Amino acid sequence: GRHQQVEYREGMHVGYRYFDSTEKPVLFPFGHGLTYTTFEFSALKLDFLVDSLDDTQMDVSVTVTNSGIRHGHEVVQVYVKDCERSVFRPIHELKAFRKIYLAPQESTTVKLHLGRDAFTFWDVGVRKWIVEPGRFEIQVGSSSRDIKLIETIAVAKGFHASRDARSAHLPAYYPIQDIADDDEGFTNALGYPIPRPAMSNGYFTYNTPLRDIRTSWLGAKIYDRVMQRVYNSLANRDDPLEYAMQREFAESMPLRGLVMFSNGRLNFDLLELMLSVMNGEYAYMRAICMAPAVLISWAIMRW
Repeated sequence: GRHQQVEYREGMHVGYRYFDSTEKPVLFPFGHGLTYTTFEFSALKLDFLVDSLDDTQMDVSVTVTNSGIRHGHEVVQVYVKDCERSVFRPIHELKAFRKIYLAPQESTTVKLHLGRDAFTFWDVGVRKWIVEPGRFEIQVGSSSRDIKLIETIAVAKGFHASRDARSAHLPAYYPIQDIADDDEGFTNALGYPIPRPAMSNGYFTYNTPLRDIRTSWLGAKIYDRVMQRVYNSLANRDDPLEYAMQREFAESMPLRGLVMFSNGRLNFDLLELMLSVMNGEYAYMRAICMAPAVLISWAIMRW
């Protein structure tokens, strides 16, 4: 992580939950797959098995027909949308799927089961999974963006979200892109200023990112030298985006990568000595002799 701090901004909006909830265009939607044939969905049926305070169970059946001229596979996917959610939830979530194989013009009825966990969310106030009564959409399709059939059901029995659950996610989350892209939106959602990231000043290893070693004198020298090389390598190119990409790559690179990208100018023995100096293991030697630091500085300048 950067500076010993990770900002968990996405919450539950990971992957397709984020892109679908914000209606961002994508090239390949979640669940998308290529085929040499075509399929048709029809006859969606929902059968409530249990609707009680303690449990919600449902069977979903749909007829799928291979309407093309070739054999092919299809993945039938069932998404559930809470239409009356009182807490922060994605627009819909995958809850069941099944892969089938059909010959040309062959039809089959696919049956999938939705258990209680297809409708629940974690209530932070009462500390348990609950189902809120209200309307839910059962969406059946071949990807998260290719929904073929929709039916709406009403769950009659359940528990309303606690006050703590309703207030746990502030309205600032609802333009979700503000949370991901904008510090002000994330600050509003937190309810307090984003903590200032603290630079790592701990024990440096082969896996420490280059950007995190700047807290030591030697680390700052190494960082400046590497960044200068990145800048020089792109000096004749007027492309800020490429420079930003190369800079991010270099700053995120673990220190062991310096050996691999140094063309033999740096080896692991010298890197081990650098780490020892940065970690203070040779601090007492500096009062007697600056030879290690001088040697390392020479190697850096040569590299």
